[in-house]
Amino acid sequence: MNIQATDWDKFRIFYFVSKAPSITKAAETLRLSQPALSRAIASLENRLQIRLFERGARGIMLTEEGKRLAETVDNIFNEFSRYQEMRSSKQKEVQGLLKVILPRTLPVLQLSRMTPDFLRTYPQIKLALLGYEKERDFTPFEADAAIATFNEHAQDMEQIYLTTCLMGLYASPGYLQKYGMPQKVSDLDAYHLIAFGDPSMPLSCPFNKVLEWSAKQGKAPVADLYVSSIEEMKWAAETGLGIVTLSEEYVAGDSSLVKVLPEELSLSVDLYYIFRSYHKESKKITTYGTFLSNKFKALHSNSLPSPCFGKEVKVGVRQPNGSANGLSSFQA
Repeated sequence: MNIQATDWDKFRIFYFVSKAPSITKAAETLRLSQPALSRAIASLENRLQIRLFERGARGIMLTEEGKRLAETVDNIFNEFSRYQEMRSSKQKEVQGLLKVILPRTLPVLQLSRMTPDFLRTYPQIKLALLGYEKERDFTPFEADAAIATFNEHAQDMEQIYLTTCLMGLYASPGYLQKYGMPQKVSDLDAYHLIAFGDPSMPLSCPFNKVLEWSAKQGKAPVADLYVSSIEEMKWAAETGLGIVTLSEEYVAGDSSLVKVLPEELSLSVDLYYIFRSYHKESKKITTYGTFLSNKFKALHSNSLPSPCFGKEVKVGVRQPNGSANGLSSFQA
């Protein structure tokens, strides 16, 4: 079969649809209408004389033929991305657009405070911090890197430990005066709990740590209020609507919230800088990783020391409490 120029664009559309969680998300990424995207997929199926997707009540899923084609197309796009990085790595000056995924479900307040210094230090790099509702795999055309929790199932990815964010349970003085201070974890059943995001997947977010205790006790992890942003979680707690999980850095200094069960619960989230292994020679990607690693290292040297800044994590290998195995990847 001859591959025409118009086919390549359809393969590109197929690639994004196969990676996206839904047709809606794929259409948003490609800036196409859903009908136009559906027509392109139908045209490609007709051209190849195979069915690529199964349509069902929960959306679309790749068929076996579709999975094989997705793997082939993925390899093609990865090779193209490698070629682009090889070309850009020959440039002496660090420059270009760097796209980094930041799941909104992670405590990354310090990262935002580091951004102005990075842009002043590297004025030729244009930084795009892309917010997503939850952690997920990303394609080379969506982003260059991500800041996320460790993914034990990731393939061909470099995962560089950055920092450990300490979390805690918080409530307003008014709420605790009305309902009393919990004395042990099991007391939380009698209190109003505030959670983030989708009620059908409450344990997928680090800010829903308060619900993990119920799940461990064999109970349904159900909150009394679900909101769509960390700011709303903090506001709901300050208003006296219940108990919430927040990062300590987010609460420190500018909130009246009181920490609940500080001796009973020790909560933390490890954050990693993640990018594809074939991008190890990319100057803009590694420059940002080096910058973040050094910044977090300096930040923690003024408070609590961390043993594993700048350590490259081998895929599928992680030590408890944020420590990592591997060779030093980002050096000052």
